[in-house]
Amino acid sequence: MRFPRKVRPFTGQLDVAAFLSVLFLLVLFLLLHSSLAPTPGVRIQLPTVAGAGPTSPTGLPLVLVLDQREQAYFERQAVTLEELRDQLTARTHATTEPVTLLVHADETVRHAALLRVSAVALEAGIREVVVATRPPLFPTTNTARRSP
Repeated sequence: MRFPRKVRPFTGQLDVAAFLSVLFLLVLFLLLHSSLAPTPGVRIQLPTVAGAGPTSPTGLPLVLVLDQREQAYFERQAVTLEELRDQLTARTHATTEPVTLLVHADETVRHAALLRVSAVALEAGIREVVVATRPPLFPTTNTARRSP
């Protein structure tokens, strides 16, 4: 059985405005989705340590960030060591439970800067300072299975 064909091939000119409007919307969505505006905050790269398991602070955790230039940030504000000492002292005296300082330091920060921060924390009455690390992406253990 044959059905009559009523569909004819398009032989006119294409309307470019429709294609351009779809292209414009596509570009607009891609621009809004991309990161043209810088993300607020301090970019740090935590050091990767293999074999270090996750540690949880024993007391109330206070977070300190040290960037590449060894600038300290506490409670989302840039602080000097003297201001940090005052703020940590106020926070430790405001609570009855033990306080732990969790330091998110960039991997390029010198060991001396971490020791200075630890000394300030000890002066403020904090007895535990934990340096945050990042686990490796892939395990580096050489426990490959040997076939007999």
